[in-house]
Amino acid sequence: KTPANKVAGVVYVLLNNGATELSEGTKGNLLWRYSQKKEWDDYKYYYPIPYNEIVLNPNLKQNPGWQ
Repeated sequence: KTPANKVAGVVYVLLNNGATELSEGTKGNLLWRYSQKKEWDDYKYYYPIPYNEIVLNPNLKQNPGWQ
């Protein structure tokens, strides 16, 4: 819980429901959403090609995943 007398310049984070935890139990680094599965789709390695560029050059094809 938040202390009654807060210290200036200190950020307080409420640890609840397992969404956040500390790396060493009651101390350590803050692990934000540590148990949440992280996904990365391969198509995100490339940006989509702007529609205007495709209109200007019909030889261009949109990057996969951005159709």
